Amino acid sequence: MGEDQLDVLKDLQGLVLWGFKTSAGGMTIQAGNQLAETRGFKTGELTLWIQTRMRLYQRSTLVLETPYPSEEDSPNWTKRINGRTVVETDFDRVNHTLKLFLNSDLLLTIVPETREEGNAWMVFDNRKKSDKAVLVAYKDAIEGN
Repeated sequence: MGEDQLDVLKDLQGLVLWGFKTSAGGMTIQAGNQLAETRGFKTGELTLWIQTRMRLYQRSTLVLETPYPSEEDSPNWTKRINGRTVVETDFDRVNHTLKLFLNSDLLLTIVPETREEGNAWMVFDNRKKSDKAVLVAYKDAIEGN
């Protein structure tokens, strides 16, 4: 896993989160300016695709948690983080958890499971005109293009 593949996480810094979509396949979150619209689906500069555990902390207190994104819980997540700016990102090199610090008081953590369990988080760089994930993170592996 090259450092350049992890650089895409730094690219999230300064971008606004928007465009939440939830289905049986997980949740997608758009970040940054809208780049395209295909069949009614808008994409930002970067897309996070989450198929694993998410936790949201406000002032160090856990306010939302889900083992897997669901349509039922989606409005709660959307109302709390839609329109928030990613101020800082942090990546745990041991368990591959992604932390997004949003504005001054929110922290979104995305915690992957093992490849065997199959639940990961992914980042797509839509600026590169590719339909492949730039980064796929499992607890026990990182894959990327």
